[in-house]
Amino acid sequence: HCHAATAQAKIGKLVCLHDPKTGEKLKKKPRLLKSYQTATVQLHLAKSICVDTYGDCPSLGRLVLRVGGATVAVGKVTKIY
Repeated sequence: HCHAATAQAKIGKLVCLHDPKTGEKLKKKPRLLKSYQTATVQLHLAKSICVDTYGDCPSLGRLVLRVGGATVAVGKVTKIY
């Protein structure tokens, strides 16, 4: 979910892990994420939706990943390809 839009998404690549307190990069290309870890993740959407980077427009730059009605991740859009 991104603002009011809903689209199916697949996680394309785990780019890097971050320290949750400082935000510095800890590990490139992690194999998995555990609970409460922060990471940069590349997503592939099934259809186009209107988003913007969080820095340019915070309301269009937030997203929620849900599976079966349960929230599994929240995040910010940092880069658009």
